[in-house]
Amino acid sequence: MRLTLIHNPGAGGGGWSAGRLVAALRAAGCEVAAVYAADDPELAERLAAAGVVAVAGGDGTVARIAKGLHGGDAAMAIIPSGGANNIACSLGIPPEPEAAIAMLRTARPRPFRLGRAIGAGCDRGFVESVGLGPIAREAWRMPDDGVTREEKRERGRAVLREAVREAETIRAAAILDGEPLREATLMLEAMGIARVGPSLTVAPDADPGDAFLHVAWLPLERRAAMVDWLDDPEAGPPPLCWTRARRVGLEIAGESLRIDDDRIKAVVGKVVLEVVEPPLAVFSPP
Repeated sequence: MRLTLIHNPGAGGGGWSAGRLVAALRAAGCEVAAVYAADDPELAERLAAAGVVAVAGGDGTVARIAKGLHGGDAAMAIIPSGGANNIACSLGIPPEPEAAIAMLRTARPRPFRLGRAIGAGCDRGFVESVGLGPIAREAWRMPDDGVTREEKRERGRAVLREAVREAETIRAAAILDGEPLREATLMLEAMGIARVGPSLTVAPDADPGDAFLHVAWLPLERRAAMVDWLDDPEAGPPPLCWTRARRVGLEIAGESLRIDDDRIKAVVGKVVLEVVEPPLAVFSPP
C-alpha cells in the first residue's frame, strides 16, 4: 500500500515520532510517499486526491482530516495515538499504533458517513457526534495535557458522573424524523459512531457506514442508573434510550451544544443534523 502520512506529534503524549511511524509502516509493507505534520489547517483539502492518507493522531486530528478529505478521491487509514481513540475503536481498529499498522496488511476500505449541523449561525461537519447535556456542558473540564491515557479517561468519567448527578433537563426540544421526543431528557447525543467522550460506548449498535444518525438520550428517571453505569462502563450497555434517524431537528433555548470536540455556549435557535453523502472510504478490519 502506497500512502501519505499525516502525523500529530503531540498526540498521546508524543510517544510516536514521524520516524518511528514510517519505520513501522515500511515494516508492514507500506510505501510512505510523503510525511506531513497535522498542524496545517488546509492540508487535508490539498491531499483529497492523494490515494491513501494515513492519519496518526487522536480523535480531534482524525476528525479534522476526515472532514477535509470528504468529497475527494482519497481513502483514509487511521493510526490511533490519542487518548480515547473513539473513532478508531468504533471501526474495530486496534487502539494501539503497532496493532493498527499491522492491521493494514489485511484491511479493506469501508464507507464512513459524516454528518452536518446547520442552523443557529452554525454550519459544521461532524464525525463523532453532536450533543446536548452533561458531555457538552462539561467538555471544557475534561483533562487533556500532562496525564496518561488511563488518567484522562478516569478523570473524564469522574467529571461526567458529577455532572449527571447534578444535571438539569436540557433546554431544547428534539424532533427525530418528524416525531417529537416528548419525555424530559438530561442528555441527548446524535452519534455517527458508537463511542464518545472518555471512551464511553453510548450507542453500541451505531454503524458508521449506514445512512443514519444513532440518537441516544437519558430520561430523567434513569439519572441514578447512569451515575452507577459511569462507575464501570465496560460492565454492560448504558441505561439510555436509542433510535435511528435520518434527520434530527433541535430547537435550542440557551443550551451548550457540542459538535465533535467543539463546544458552543448558549445556542438559541433551530439546528438540523443530517448524514451527508458521499461516504469517505476508511480502512478497517475485514
